Amino acid sequence: MYDRRHRSEHATGRAADHVGVPGKTTLTSQLPAAPAHGHGGHGHVEHDAPEHDDDLDIDALDDQARRDDDEDEDTVPRARISGVGPGDDPSDHVKTPPPHHDKPKRKRRRRRRHHGKHKDPQETKLHHAINRIYHFRELGILEAMIKSAERPASASILTDAIKGAIAATTALLEPEFAVLTNILIEGVNALARNFEKTSVPDYDFFQFCQDYLTANPKARSAAFHKAKSDMESDPGVLTAARGLAEHGTRVQTDQAAEVVTAWTNVLRNSGKDPKAAGGIGHNDGDGRPLDNAAPGRLHIDGIRINADYSVDHSHADATLKDLPGNAAYFYRHRRLESLPIARTLKFHMVRSRPIDGAFGVNANNHVVGDTKDDTSKMVFASYHTRTMLDPANQAGIDDATTIEDNWQQGIDDLWGVVKGYEIREFEKGFGKR
Repeated sequence: MYDRRHRSEHATGRAADHVGVPGKTTLTSQLPAAPAHGHGGHGHVEHDAPEHDDDLDIDALDDQARRDDDEDEDTVPRARISGVGPGDDPSDHVKTPPPHHDKPKRKRRRRRRHHGKHKDPQETKLHHAINRIYHFRELGILEAMIKSAERPASASILTDAIKGAIAATTALLEPEFAVLTNILIEGVNALARNFEKTSVPDYDFFQFCQDYLTANPKARSAAFHKAKSDMESDPGVLTAARGLAEHGTRVQTDQAAEVVTAWTNVLRNSGKDPKAAGGIGHNDGDGRPLDNAAPGRLHIDGIRINADYSVDHSHADATLKDLPGNAAYFYRHRRLESLPIARTLKFHMVRSRPIDGAFGVNANNHVVGDTKDDTSKMVFASYHTRTMLDPANQAGIDDATTIEDNWQQGIDDLWGVVKGYEIREFEKGFGKR
């Protein structure tokens, strides 16, 4: 806007346009005479107006000038005039304004809409923790998911094997995570139901892993709802879930081991006479079910009994027959006694005439010996009695009775020695098929 002096000049110019018009006041008569340029005197002033200036309303003229300015601003960009002197053309001093642009519209802040009631922060944290746990479980499935050519298995056998595998995993949880046991079991039960509804007549290991992975979101959802319900009475559920979610590698390996465990038990149940030998099964086909690797069990071979009856496991290896790749690798940090699968252990006794003996341990950790294997009986009875027994003893000593009375105790003794070993301690030829 112009300053007041400019408004007055503008109003003066407009009023002067009306000189001589009836009903208008001659403004020039009310202004002081301008000095005569170059003559030092005063210019002539006409006095056509009344002697008193009460009739001249300067404020009204200012108002009129302001209204005229407002009308101009509606159509012409505003320009500022400065430094105008006598004899100057005001147009020479007009600063052309930049092109007119509309003022940018203020962005309206969109309020976030919440559908339904606000989520409880604790519930959100729980949801994130469960999601993270099941993300690592998916990675574990993928890790174990290698194409193999094992014998096919029915979906009903798979269902039982899956439930048995999660029971073993939760049994190994530390006390601070024990509160999650039923939550993880609930998830696997939901997953197992997916296999019950399947139309696939038989599975191989790869197909089993694929469907296990596909059903994992159902397990995650069931686990979350169970955890949410449990958290209402036990706030420790959230702490445990968030804690376990921070152990991603452990969760991943546990899940891979679950898949291997389930499939190992599937192979045993699908094999020849799975309930034979106390639940070890007759899968070897040569009439001696405990002294060699066979589908459906973990076989430890090469444990040495030295001449002084010390036990040396440094020459032993672990084998899971008919499982893909290094499947035993997923058991590497688990103790032999903690595996919920059938296990067979073969011992080599160092003596003048070395002999071998084997026994089995079923999924429930019950030791099993072969009552028809006289050589194995001799190994175990000798270990228990710390005597090199031999039924064919030429000294006339009746070792046969001693062997029959002591071989079972010998098995218990040896199992007590080796059951605490982790699978990684049998790494000679680790994972050999």
